[in-house]
Amino acid sequence: MSTAQALITAEQFWEIDFDVPVELVRGEIVELTRPNTWHGYVCAKVSHLLQLWNANDQYGFVISNDSGVLTERDPDTLRGPDVYFIRHERLPGGRLPERWIEVPPDLAVEVFSPTDRWRDIWDQIHEYFALGVNGVWVTDPRKGTLHVMKPDDGPQILDETQTLESPDVLAGFSCPLDSLLPPHAGSEEA
Repeated sequence: MSTAQALITAEQFWEIDFDVPVELVRGEIVELTRPNTWHGYVCAKVSHLLQLWNANDQYGFVISNDSGVLTERDPDTLRGPDVYFIRHERLPGGRLPERWIEVPPDLAVEVFSPTDRWRDIWDQIHEYFALGVNGVWVTDPRKGTLHVMKPDDGPQILDETQTLESPDVLAGFSCPLDSLLPPHAGSEEA
């Protein structure tokens, strides 16, 4: 006797109320761990610095809070990057849809939580690149590092002593990596 669940679509997933953080992965609901304070701090800092660079939405939109990006159809996968940026011209009519986007953002940002596994993060990165995302940043507050990923290149790993720039994805954006990390992140006493 089989106990397999029926796969659901992104549209069906959207109609369900959840009490815990979840994503839709290949038609199945996957429960995520609750983010910790370092995770929230880094997401807020990344969003803030991207908003400063993108003053008054001049280049596009900075989106946070695990808002949906449809990365696959049939079966559907609806991911929630911690933060993403999408240029106006990528969106039909230059407008944000209400539910989720079905076109690739220019940049997806993921913040590593203590229970995250690199295998799962790599799956997301590959989905983003298959969709057409131009860049992915993965920051690990515990280690004080940020991985800059591009579709056709190996990761560039930055530490808190370096400056984050992404001229091919975000022309003119620059910030010292330590300005993104919580105080004491990456240190031995953290």
